[in-house]
Amino acid sequence: EGRLVDQVFLKLSDYLQVGTRISAGAPNEPSPHYVFHRPLHTLLSQCFQVGFVLDGVEEPAFPLGVESKRLLSWTNMTQFPPVFAARLRPTR
Repeated sequence: EGRLVDQVFLKLSDYLQVGTRISAGAPNEPSPHYVFHRPLHTLLSQCFQVGFVLDGVEEPAFPLGVESKRLLSWTNMTQFPPVFAARLRPTR
């Protein structure tokens, strides 16, 4: 169309790989910190094994039209929810 357009992407790699690493974190954080990655099925299967059921899930995202001056702000990623919230209840 003859015009420059900013596009924002999320790039995932090794999602299914369980692991621990040290992350630099956000700008101006005083020191690196540990990140303990687990895929959702690994986290949730522990709950299911002891009798919990998943009966609610929310993935809230920012709506279109919310402005941010930062290109990498979550407000610019309206198709990628920054939060996954799940409700687990005991069956016993």
